[in-house]
Amino acid sequence: MFTVQDLLKMWVNNEARRAFIHNYKVWGVWFSQPELNLTYYKFDLPGGGQIIAMEYLREPYAGERLSGNIAPVVCTEFYLQFGKYFKPQSASESVIAEKLKELKMSLKQDSTEAVAA
Repeated sequence: MFTVQDLLKMWVNNEARRAFIHNYKVWGVWFSQPELNLTYYKFDLPGGGQIIAMEYLREPYAGERLSGNIAPVVCTEFYLQFGKYFKPQSASESVIAEKLKELKMSLKQDSTEAVAA
């Protein structure tokens, strides 16, 4: 879906990496569970691993209802996964952004070595 050059441009700084995380819908739907109002999006990381975004609906809190919001609220949890099996342990945006920074440095080094060879 994205080339190495695309990723290097998209992950140029912390703000851009966080924007990439928040723009998870472009990764494509991995699967959905309509009965539970769950939708999962997945991005396969270069070299292995995935970022998974789980989108779900919740009822508005009392304060939100008082201000007139009666529509369900869309929430998202992120997971950073490595290995064969899914671990339902959410990861913060900061942790994921840091991992993307590490991957960017690795990809940059790999592309520099490939050009030199």
